Amino acid sequence: MDNEQLRLICETALREAHFALEKTGQEGFEEVETEKDIVTKGDLAVSEALKEYFKKSGIPARIDSEELGQLDMSENPEFRIVVDEIDGTKNFETGKGTLPYCTAVAIFGKVEKPRFDDCEVAGIIEHRSGHVWIATREGGCYYNDRLCRPSNRRQLDRKTVVVIDLYQSSGAFQGLGEVIGSGWPGDFKSAALHLAGVASGMFGAYVNPGNKPDELGAGYRLVKENEGTILLWDGTNLGNAVYDRNKTYPIVAAGSEDIARDVLRKIPEDIREEAMRKAGFA
Repeated sequence: MDNEQLRLICETALREAHFALEKTGQEGFEEVETEKDIVTKGDLAVSEALKEYFKKSGIPARIDSEELGQLDMSENPEFRIVVDEIDGTKNFETGKGTLPYCTAVAIFGKVEKPRFDDCEVAGIIEHRSGHVWIATREGGCYYNDRLCRPSNRRQLDRKTVVVIDLYQSSGAFQGLGEVIGSGWPGDFKSAALHLAGVASGMFGAYVNPGNKPDELGAGYRLVKENEGTILLWDGTNLGNAVYDRNKTYPIVAAGSEDIARDVLRKIPEDIREEAMRKAGFA
């Protein structure tokens, strides 16, 4: 399969997720018993819809899903599909149709130990609005079928919107004071939206000391295709890191490398080192 075929599969999967979630109605908001933070009937409906769609599409893939775990769709998978059924589940559950929540899909061209830069095609849909971001390697990033651009901010100041994941930042919060004081801070409680927002210019930067891998593959390709940057907290490029569904990743995503490195400089070195150690990079 070439990247145009993969793009069609990715975009159709996002639409299938949206349709499945709409069909659940009020029942979709109900929580189910789980050891995870939050799982709703909506999460499970999206999970089942995506599994059936990928099976029907014929793509020879291994699926990594937050709800399904790992599932091979063929005896000899050629692609690895990483799915986050609903990113921003708390917004979905309690937001009364106002707060954002997303589905993210990333298709890697390598099955075993892919690097983030092995992601060929990726997409994110924000369900409340139905807006879609889609990106293909060397094909640009599109927002609702129009080529989009990152923020033109080139320095971190009070006009730069900086999204900080407060849920993941609890242990490192004191070390983020200078970043919070230097930009216009916020948190929309959906990492997929934060990454898509950096790619399309809504946000100048996004900071997370422990980003889950589920939506990070999709976010990486969106940001990369718009000449943005995602750095780990040791200053190296996320694209060279191996995707591991059991790890978290301390990252700064930004519309320019200048802002990304400016953000990192404002986080004390010991805080950055501790976050990298906790994530297993030491």
